[in-house]
Amino acid sequence: MDKSVLVVSSNMDSLRLMLAALRERRVQVHLAETGRDGVNKAGYLMPDVIVVDDTVRDMDPLALCRLVCSVAHRSGDPAVCLISSLDTRFRCGREIPEMERLEHIDKAKALPFVLGKLNLAQETRLRSGVDSQGGDAHLLRGQGALYDDAEATFQFVTKAILRDLTKYKGVEFWARMSGTNRSRLNDIFRSHSGLSVSEWYRHKRLERAAELLQRTRVSIQGISDELGFSSSANFASAFKKEMGVSPREFRLGQVEAYGVAAASFAQTYEF
Repeated sequence: MDKSVLVVSSNMDSLRLMLAALRERRVQVHLAETGRDGVNKAGYLMPDVIVVDDTVRDMDPLALCRLVCSVAHRSGDPAVCLISSLDTRFRCGREIPEMERLEHIDKAKALPFVLGKLNLAQETRLRSGVDSQGGDAHLLRGQGALYDDAEATFQFVTKAILRDLTKYKGVEFWARMSGTNRSRLNDIFRSHSGLSVSEWYRHKRLERAAELLQRTRVSIQGISDELGFSSSANFASAFKKEMGVSPREFRLGQVEAYGVAAASFAQTYEF
């Protein structure tokens, strides 16, 4: 067998016709009945196609798709599809617009989609001169590096937080979206950064403020508004606690470090 599919579903019986059809076509079918098992297998089985069913019980299907997409490039860049109801596809389009690689498929159309992606994967291997029955791809399949669950969770949550530093959604939200719990997510963050989730967010938010103070002419009030602080006074207090100086002192110090006189600075930058 030189084609493989990973199916993640908590209701395999609803997919029995598709699974039977794939096996009849000599496709190697791997099954995962939980989201966590699916993410792990996506990292080391190196399937051509990953199918996520929205019946998965242990994780939000959208969170699962995020994690699968985050490790997909490590396992041969497989096609990823979410087979789901219209409601889930609508929410996915609204909540995860950045997941271009994810395709949303009605369950009735899942088989043609998977077969098409399998044929495309085989053609790509043939064009690249790699025969999966005798070449490197065959040797590597099933022998990929074991998936680092904690590392992927940390990378997923940090990247998501950095996309919008204006509002802290809370550790419970990110734990739910990454398919874990509050305590474990904080443990993951502390092991990777030495900070809890909220501490990491606060540090990155003020780090971004320092960057804006240093590199732009946006006023301090404008930076406060841009980063979602309730007031410039609240921003100044948080910034001084983190950096040891006020935003104004920080900006002045940055300009003076480059040899710009304070009088010229006051004419150029707004406070």
